[in-house]
Amino acid sequence: MAPKGKQGTELTLARRIRLLDRLPINNGAGNGLTAQELTDYLCANKYPCGIRTVERDLSALDNDADGWGAIGVRLYRDLDSGGRAARWSHAEDSKAQLLKALSREDALLLSLLAQELGFFMPTSVNSTLAKFLQSSERVLSLPGNQRQSGFRDRIRILPDGPMLMPPPVNPQHLQEINEALLREEQIDMTYRPSSDKIAKRYRLHPVGLVKQGLFFYLLAVKDQHALRAQPVIIQTFRVDRIDAVARRVQESAARGLPSLAAAIDGGALQFFQEGLISLRLQFAACEAGTALSQSYREAPLSDDQAIITHADGTLELRATVRDSVQLLSMLQGKARLMRVVEPATLRNKIQQWVQQALAFQNDNV
Repeated sequence: MAPKGKQGTELTLARRIRLLDRLPINNGAGNGLTAQELTDYLCANKYPCGIRTVERDLSALDNDADGWGAIGVRLYRDLDSGGRAARWSHAEDSKAQLLKALSREDALLLSLLAQELGFFMPTSVNSTLAKFLQSSERVLSLPGNQRQSGFRDRIRILPDGPMLMPPPVNPQHLQEINEALLREEQIDMTYRPSSDKIAKRYRLHPVGLVKQGLFFYLLAVKDQHALRAQPVIIQTFRVDRIDAVARRVQESAARGLPSLAAAIDGGALQFFQEGLISLRLQFAACEAGTALSQSYREAPLSDDQAIITHADGTLELRATVRDSVQLLSMLQGKARLMRVVEPATLRNKIQQWVQQALAFQNDNV
């Protein structure tokens, strides 16, 4: 006989939570479970019951009046391929997935997200993630999950170039910036520019936060520029040079600021840019030069890039790009294998750099 009273209520609640844990998230692939499949699962996991009981449970869970909707439970019901038995799953926007026990795949996903995106979390999200990570680490440490934990340890995103040590960043500064971006608030910041040892104070309207190579950059508009006519001036600040940062609580950032995507597309991170240029590069007539040209075929410099083979067999790259410090640095690093044909001003910069480098190396032999 089924228990009654308080014991029966607790058993019903426990069974329904177990049922919610078993239901998959609907992904449109007809992956729901029938009442019979759920009954078999519950009976095999110390919750003996009949199919009618499971059908009543599903009806209660699907009924907002029973209180489950208040905590975000939303079920999705579809018919199986035969058009007879209903298949049940969590709706895509259901918060009930937070009640589900972490699978090994869930645990791996959370661990990788924290590893690569943990710096881009406002305080509230960071604290929530930390709680989930405790469960994630516990799941990945269980016997039988070594494959998933081993996979996590074999995945890394590394910066281009040599293995340099990134400058230390105050995690509280990152969290304060993230919180301001989340709430669309202004910030006060004390900053040390590379060209000036004296710290300066700014009132800023944040546009976005970016990690590029070794550095985190805050893209923002100074308060005195925020209300000017378009285009507004977006400036870039390296987060490791911030001495102090604080949100201006409930003081909203200016409306109509460019999106982060628009700021990046506009060259905000291509420092000291001088506008668009028509770039022509000639590759060295050797195996290494040909290999370099192939790398630019696979990862173009621009949408309009073209690599042309001349009658004498030499390869030439043509592309419209932004003239910037980053472009100059790239060309300096590849000066042995390609030379600038146009524009002449950029070619002269490379030639001067090569002469200065040669003179310096000869002076130190």
